[in-house]
Amino acid sequence: MFYFLNIISESKALMKLHLVDDGVPSISKEIILEACKKRGLDTIVHEAASFVFEPERKAQLGDLLFRPAISSAAMRVEQYLFQPGVATFYSEPFGIYFNNNNATFLYELNDIPIPRTFYLHNTNRDAIDYYVEQLGGYPVILKVLGHSSGVGVMKLDNTESLYSVVDFVCANGVAPLLCAFIPDAVHWRCVVVGKEVVAAYINPKDKDDFRTYGTTDSNEVFSNASPEIDELSVKAVTVLGNEFGGVDVLQHPSGRCYVLEANFPCYYAHAQKIGGIDVAGKMIDYLLKKQSSFTQLT
Repeated sequence: MFYFLNIISESKALMKLHLVDDGVPSISKEIILEACKKRGLDTIVHEAASFVFEPERKAQLGDLLFRPAISSAAMRVEQYLFQPGVATFYSEPFGIYFNNNNATFLYELNDIPIPRTFYLHNTNRDAIDYYVEQLGGYPVILKVLGHSSGVGVMKLDNTESLYSVVDFVCANGVAPLLCAFIPDAVHWRCVVVGKEVVAAYINPKDKDDFRTYGTTDSNEVFSNASPEIDELSVKAVTVLGNEFGGVDVLQHPSGRCYVLEANFPCYYAHAQKIGGIDVAGKMIDYLLKKQSSFTQLT
């Protein structure tokens, strides 16, 4: 509820989108800025690395704010720019100041199916053996968080391999996830805006690898996936307090689906570049509609 807002009604011509950049792929910025241009919106790109925290830089009532960058610096800039009455992709008025760092437990509590997962905080052999047993045996997946494009995701086929990799990872101060391996699954990436999937595409397996990559085939890009996958994707984004995100879902041949993660922000340009779906336009339209709802409450 935005009962605390006292927004002055402004025309679209006075609205601005504040975009926070910090090494974002150029196409991600280009399609957002083009979507704004088509809708008559001014834009301001804030470079997190060189940002000066001056009051006059803050977003104004009626503006839109989006952070496609993932760095800590970019998050701080986004938080500084924000004030009530600025439309964002956070579902709660002050959600911009909170970042969930344990989606695994949150998904379990909300009955969102995920591959069975354990946290490894040490190299205790008995604990590791127990976890592997609970996961159904080898192979298992060891996942180091904080990377993208499959980096940090390792498939391990036996105890000797797992012990040695866990020793190395933990020695570097990392607490990885140990997950069940889902064989022969189709990997979907779904882009959620608000309460709907606006684009979905299949990530095929890379050659001689169990990991996947973003499809380069336009025939594997769709406006949505399936009712079940769409529903799971929206729920995975919503429970994290977001209204936008990229959700990875594994669909087993049995039909059972597992949510791997819901990234916010995410790389949203792929479906538009490969499949021609106007994802950026849908994102801006959503923020404009949200901003309009703020104004109607005054």
